Amino acid sequence: IAIGATIEGDHYQVPTKMCELVLRQKGWDASTIGSHLPAVTLQAAIMKLRPRLFWLSCSHVETPEKFERDFQDVWSTAKHVGASFVVGGQALTANLRGQLPFAHYCENMRHLEQLAVELLRLHKAEGDS
Repeated sequence: IAIGATIEGDHYQVPTKMCELVLRQKGWDASTIGSHLPAVTLQAAIMKLRPRLFWLSCSHVETPEKFERDFQDVWSTAKHVGASFVVGGQALTANLRGQLPFAHYCENMRHLEQLAVELLRLHKAEGDS
């Protein structure tokens, strides 16, 4: 299972839907859960659905300080359930990324496609052992 969204303040829907399509094409049971969602909503979805992959599409950041706090909260929840945390989008400048905890960063959909294949392979290998 893979789920993803955009965080509060980011109303862009197309990039997160593109992520869903790329992941589905590569064999993931992927669903976009929405756009402009508060961090607590994302955390609740992660806790309920316990995905193996969570993506956050970042096309717009209203307030970097709030975004960093919300990102940290969502990242912590994803880490807690063992989900790979994947981010990308034009709003994630090098400076902003440097302030965030580690996540898989995809610069474009091709990177997401390659990461999706590798993560799925790793998850399947874990299930075989």
